[in-house]
Amino acid sequence: MLRINPALFLLSLPFSLQAQESYSIVVDRSFSMVSGAENLLTIDRGAWTLENKFIPPSWFDEQPVVGKVAGVAFRFAKTVALDQVIDQYTCLLQHEVFGHGAKAREYGMKDITYTLNLSYPYGSGQGTTFGVSPDDNPISQDQYILYNTGGVEANAILSKHIVLNWLQRGAINFRETFLYERASNDLTQYLWETKWGKSGVEGNDMLEYERAVNAREGLFDPAEYKLTVNDLAKQALVICLDPFQYFSLYTFFKTYLYSGEESFEFPMIDMGSTKYLPSFHLGLTPFGSEIYLDNYVVRSSKVIDLYFRYGIPSFHRSWGLGINGLNVINSDPFSFDVRFDIWNQPVVTIYDYNTYLSRGGLGGALSCTAYANLVRTFSTIRLITEVETKTVGYLPGEPLGDAVVLRLGLNLVLEAH
Repeated sequence: MLRINPALFLLSLPFSLQAQESYSIVVDRSFSMVSGAENLLTIDRGAWTLENKFIPPSWFDEQPVVGKVAGVAFRFAKTVALDQVIDQYTCLLQHEVFGHGAKAREYGMKDITYTLNLSYPYGSGQGTTFGVSPDDNPISQDQYILYNTGGVEANAILSKHIVLNWLQRGAINFRETFLYERASNDLTQYLWETKWGKSGVEGNDMLEYERAVNAREGLFDPAEYKLTVNDLAKQALVICLDPFQYFSLYTFFKTYLYSGEESFEFPMIDMGSTKYLPSFHLGLTPFGSEIYLDNYVVRSSKVIDLYFRYGIPSFHRSWGLGINGLNVINSDPFSFDVRFDIWNQPVVTIYDYNTYLSRGGLGGALSCTAYANLVRTFSTIRLITEVETKTVGYLPGEPLGDAVVLRLGLNLVLEAH
């Protein structure tokens, strides 16, 4: 019997020699976490491109000590007064509107409202989402858990999209560093602030997750909880094994703040014509916490994310794996991204208009994104059509039940310099 390794197959396909990055405006039925991440990154890219043009990192000769001190002071002040405020608000929008809000829209909630505040020095930086389930369509316990974790899940999706752009480009711009640090550490920061008592009790997503995920297993007394905020805070430190945390910090402090330069070409493990980097992070599911290992592989314009997920057995055992390939087939005027996921999970329950559906065990998802070139000028504008189908089961950024997801939009390809 012939066996084909999917990762090796994708990497063996014809590829272009030109590195690139792309940004999209996409829509889907619920304005999901995925569409939110794509759209916010595109808006953010346009904003910081204009900002860097009109407010460059360096304005004068910084060779003398006084010039260097003045340059560092200018860049630090700009970061505090402008850049970090924009980045924090972008993450807040993703957390509330495309995190909790996406789940509320998916579940058919009504009267969805948000409060969104700018961060220091202009405000508290806090936000809230509120929605009401209609009487004829209450949600299950598992759906309720995902509504509460939707904010941190959405920012994990945002941080993954940032990394994929970096891998396509091979470099990090300083204006993306705070955005990445904020998005990728949303869960870790939330857990540790809750553990240290620096986040309020009312409306605290992490405390509600602790209560709900234990109640799901019949544990209602906090003294009997098998998974606590303290446990999760320790597990979240696996983010320290994410190399992009250190690359982004280096880009901000050394490349930008000290040297006054815009971008840093980060290193990867060199494997001839292929480059590789591993990365770890924590995720929350309706049935407990999971550790993710992403194996990023780059070969010219082709980017592959081969990931594994392991369910920490506080209550159940679970596992999953998948492969996400960007630009794996490129035959002008078309190109394609493909993604395949498979998992083995405990039973999850979905309530959908008077029907309860409970299913567990093996499940999977398959997605194909097609790009068709429309206009070529200083860059390429492409039409996007993404079709995804999945079975019942938890997959970050996607509906919990059986689903066919259609996303449409436009994509702008920028040549990396």
